[in-house]
Amino acid sequence: MKIWKIYALLGLLGIPLFFTKLSILVGWLVGHLVMVTLVISREKYYNLLFTQDKFSGFKFGAYILYTIGLIALPLGAAILFPVYINAYAVFAAYFTDRTVHFIYNIFVKEETHAS
Repeated sequence: MKIWKIYALLGLLGIPLFFTKLSILVGWLVGHLVMVTLVISREKYYNLLFTQDKFSGFKFGAYILYTIGLIALPLGAAILFPVYINAYAVFAAYFTDRTVHFIYNIFVKEETHAS
């Protein structure tokens, strides 16, 4: 899958940030790791959702809370501990990931489960 190559490239893009400031590098890598974790968990949740016979509102609510927490915790930690993790770098990693997905989905058509 091409998107994983893009993820690897984005992760490597953070290496030169090490030479500027350590907190920026940590913020970029944490943000990038969160977005990769989110993609993996979203894929697993969707596979679970499409294989069940009945929709579970509880599982959907738990997934939404998990997603919000996964995105908010690194940003909260960055705000509380700006010396160790840069909030702007975390946000930049989030924003870059969403932008890459948007552009990727414009040009690449994959089979979906929607009917």
